[in-house]
Amino acid sequence: MKNPYVIDDFMHKKEFNELQSWVMGGMIQWQYCDCVVDPNDVGDSNPDAYQFVHSLYLSQMGFYNEEIMRLRDLCTIINPQVLLKCKLNLQPKTIGKRRKNDFHTDFTPQLPGWTTAIFYLNTNNGYTEFECDGSKIDSVANRIVFFDGTMRHRGTTCTDAKNRYVLNLNFNGGTYAQ
Repeated sequence: MKNPYVIDDFMHKKEFNELQSWVMGGMIQWQYCDCVVDPNDVGDSNPDAYQFVHSLYLSQMGFYNEEIMRLRDLCTIINPQVLLKCKLNLQPKTIGKRRKNDFHTDFTPQLPGWTTAIFYLNTNNGYTEFECDGSKIDSVANRIVFFDGTMRHRGTTCTDAKNRYVLNLNFNGGTYAQ
């Protein structure tokens, strides 16, 4: 797989709309997180960095949220052999300019052969940037990007939508494995 690998219109429209409505419809209990980058990894250099998260699965902690079943259609397409981590991120709009978060990887400890996927749930002017070459993937609803899980990347906030919503998946194997 060429890194990063972007696919637009990843899910069928009906299934995507159902997932998007659940995520953005006020039914999720978001948890405030005073960091964007895992403090066990590198932590945030910007003291104003924060987000809201909704964890669905974390293999290291044996954590499983039954709401992960709402991702059944998405996971059927990706077909991961081993799911390592799955969570939703909500970053509120920033006024004036986007806040760039720090470069990081999504799963600690570093594991060989794992893939990270970022699935964009709404369109906004936020993006994901890769440290290795500065390439940027715009936040477009129903777009997904797959890349080697060891690639350092960062997201941003947006200034043109109320919130930026993404689903973060880390896994081994499957249809879109690195």
